[in-house]
Amino acid sequence: EERLSTCQTLLTEAERDKVALEAQREKEVGDAQWTAEEAVNVAERLRGSLETAEQEREAARGARDEVQRSMAAVLEGGDGLRGELSAAQRDRDNVRREAEGLRIERDRALGMLEGAEKQLGSAQGREDALRTGMD
Repeated sequence: EERLSTCQTLLTEAERDKVALEAQREKEVGDAQWTAEEAVNVAERLRGSLETAEQEREAARGARDEVQRSMAAVLEGGDGLRGELSAAQRDRDNVRREAEGLRIERDRALGMLEGAEKQLGSAQGREDALRTGMD
């Protein structure tokens, strides 16, 4: 009877530990999934920003082409277009700086995504270990 009582106590404690471990695992998996989803959201926003930057770059190229045509006109006799050239060059430099900032944000988002994937893999490994141990 005493052994039975001890066994029942141990079984109850093991079941309580199992529930606690499952709750912890679910929390870790949930945290990893949230982190992964957040990284995906950031990556999607960055993708949109990069597309915008590409469009702005194309516009800057168009502006550069226009400036080059204007420069040819200046060389042929016009002198009033130098200010426009400077403005176009400043615009081009601004677009380059913005594109570099977007690349940095994209790299950071990819790093967050990799970290989230590692967390998810770790949580899944712990889940598998828990299941194997409970079998």
